[in-house]
Parts: sequence; structure tokens; C-alpha cells
Amino acid sequence: MGQIYFDDNASSVIFRNNIVYSTGATQEYWTESGSGSPTCSDNLYYGNGGKPDFDNGEDTLNENPDLTAVGSEDFTLTSDSPCIDVGYDTSGTVAYDLDVLARPINSTMDMGAYEYNPGSAPEGTSTAFLRGATLQGCTIK
Repeated sequence: MGQIYFDDNASSVIFRNNIVYSTGATQEYWTESGSGSPTCSDNLYYGNGGKPDFDNGEDTLNENPDLTAVGSEDFTLTSDSPCIDVGYDTSGTVAYDLDVLARPINSTMDMGAYEYNPGSAPEGTSTAFLRGATLQGCTIK
């Protein structure tokens, strides 16, 4: 738990606008297999030391993301989150967040799976389907 793992040809992976939140001091951020390095930028890393060496994006952060309730698996952003309006523009490929809100809400994308929205999430939305999924070479565990 707590690792980012890219299979084989990591140079084909683009890793942007993610929040990597480590809850244990012994968890690693990175395990690489195969050749090449992924394109990484506009990510936030929290816990377990600092941002990993592989992510040298100038817009990468290393601070508390101020998520709503990590213990209850509510990973939405609070109004104080440093992730608001600082993400990389992926609107051409990722048009909606996990609450099915159009991205971006403001002029700039937010980091993470959710755009900050002071209103409530649409009824019936769930992120439970993500556990165990593989997304563009990344495995979520």
C-alpha cells in the first residue's frame, strides 16, 4: 500500500494533477520497473518525507492538501486546500472530476480527483469503483 508503480515502459506514462497522500512513515512513493521515466508535474505529495526525485515539475507541491475527511475516504478539497486552481490543464482529456463536475470549474484545473466546489456533490456518486483499477499504466491499490 502507498506505492506508485509503473510497469515496463514508464516513459509512456504522464502523471499529472495527482495528490499522493502517505499515511505511514515506511510507505514509499515510487517503485519503477522497466525503462524510462514518466512525465510528472503538477502533483502534490504529503507525508513520508518530501516529494520524490522523479517528479521535478516546477509546479509540484509538498504540503498538506487539506482534504475534507481522509479517515472517512472523503478526498474532496476544502476551501483552504493548496490544490485549488494550480493544476495542469487536462480539460482536453479529463473533462469531468469523480463527482461528474466539468473541469475546470474556474479558469485553472485543481489537483486531485475532484474540482473544489463549495456546493454539494451530485447524489449517487461514488469513487469505490477505483480500488484495484488500472489507469494508463498506474495501479490503484
